[in-house]
Amino acid sequence: MKRLGATATAMAALVGAAAAEAQERARPTQAELFCHDLKRLVREAPDFEGMWNARPAPPWLGFRPGSCRYWKGSETSPPAYWCHQQLAPAHQSLKNLADMTAACLPGATRLATEWPREASFETAELRIHITESGGPGAKVGRIVGYRVEAKVP
Repeated sequence: MKRLGATATAMAALVGAAAAEAQERARPTQAELFCHDLKRLVREAPDFEGMWNARPAPPWLGFRPGSCRYWKGSETSPPAYWCHQQLAPAHQSLKNLADMTAACLPGATRLATEWPREASFETAELRIHITESGGPGAKVGRIVGYRVEAKVP
């Protein structure tokens, strides 16, 4: 009887482990979530206000909720959607954001930049500009900005 109980316990543990593993595989990665949000912005540009008011949630591009805003545009600057965060985690480093952007938008051209801690991309409809300052050891931590700007004819 004890042997049967031990076997049942072992089987339950295996089934539980398999279920947890399947659930973990079903959870999207940080890069997949980022790409989903970026493709939403690309698809809806230049209606960044509509994206901001989107339900159930506007795109966050992996930034802390409340870190992103839209700009309707003016005579001198085009419509844009940007995110800015202090104390940004490691997955929001300039290198990671640039790599995820390049992977998500393979047709985007990476542009030369004036400063080493920035990256820019361009498609037919958009310009994307990524900046980073500070760092993990800095008093204010890593500060990251991500701006998606519509090209207006």
